Amino acid sequence: MKKLIFTLVLGFVSTFTFSAIADGPEPIIPPDNGGGGPTGKGIPGDIPRVWYDFGGGYFIVAIQSMETTTLTVENSSGATVVQTTVNADGYSHSYPVASLPSGIYLVTLENVEESHSGYLLIP
Repeated sequence: MKKLIFTLVLGFVSTFTFSAIADGPEPIIPPDNGGGGPTGKGIPGDIPRVWYDFGGGYFIVAIQSMETTTLTVENSSGATVVQTTVNADGYSHSYPVASLPSGIYLVTLENVEESHSGYLLIP
């Protein structure tokens, strides 16, 4: 009986771990799936997107725009801790950042046409 329970628990943990790896990082700014977005000017489809990879310490950004687009990260005090211009060709690009301490961060992706925001929690 103990062996059966151990096998079930091991299978559950393995499935959960594989699922977490397969899914990748959680989106900070998820796709709006159809355009509109928070400003009403989003690009139809599944972009813009922003993720943070905790293991590698970098942001992954995908947005399609003809305008210069900026990724800004602010800490809970409102101070900008990361600000970078991102490639806006619609493909995913990585942007490494210095290690961010524990806290809640406001992540904003914006240009003159649109603005999208989300929160990043680093435990």
